[in-house]
Amino acid sequence: MEELVRELAGRVIRMFYEPKYVVAFDFIQRLGCLNDEELAEKLHCQLKEAQRIIAVLRDNRLVRVESRSITVQAKPGNTLDQ
Repeated sequence: MEELVRELAGRVIRMFYEPKYVVAFDFIQRLGCLNDEELAEKLHCQLKEAQRIIAVLRDNRLVRVESRSITVQAKPGNTLDQ
């Protein structure tokens, strides 16, 4: 069933979307999880353009976006008050 949904989504995007959306969708489908910087690098475009492309695909529910927060710990002795 999942393979059928993937194939249907691929056909729909090829019929109704511009090539930049098709290429982005193919990268995401082939590589799985990409962050916006990696996608911009693959598409050879600016980060903001990659984010616009993802927004359109997300709004039309062709891709799912997951957010991850990264916690960075300061090294001992490093302060901003110096």
